Amino acid sequence: MLGSMVNNEEETLELIRESCSEYNDDVKLFAFAFGADSDSKFVKAAAKAGQGESFIIKDYQSKQLKIEVIQALFRASNPGLQGF
Repeated sequence: MLGSMVNNEEETLELIRESCSEYNDDVKLFAFAFGADSDSKFVKAAAKAGQGESFIIKDYQSKQLKIEVIQALFRASNPGLQGF
């Protein structure tokens, strides 16, 4: 989904919150923004709603893309803190 294409941001964020919490916090949303003109505000809000992380990649032709994707996959594969 492209942030710039979302016309109903609040409804979309609520859907993300409900969908992620439905699975007892086992599901997280990792959101990416690509390019300098991307809607980084929405991407950050979506990641927060999904209890994940956002990644803002200004130049998606760079090595940064590979690094950010690998970091996201690593974080997604590790469970959050449990038992607290």
